[in-house]
Amino acid sequence: MTKFFKDILYWHFGWETGLIPVLAILSVLFVVVMTTNCIVRLHVLYRYILDDLNHHNHHNHHESMMS
Repeated sequence: MTKFFKDILYWHFGWETGLIPVLAILSVLFVVVMTTNCIVRLHVLYRYILDDLNHHNHHNHHESMMS
């Protein structure tokens, strides 16, 4: 099966040039996934901090002392 794909790649544009776009696409996908992951984490953290701040603002000291 792999030999078949290699033959197609050779036939179209040679193995090296066949690999370049694949690697490029994979690296772009990797970067996108990592960036999305970071944004999601930051967003969650931001929301958590905001909720925490709101929580402290609404119920003064007394509640934070209890917890």
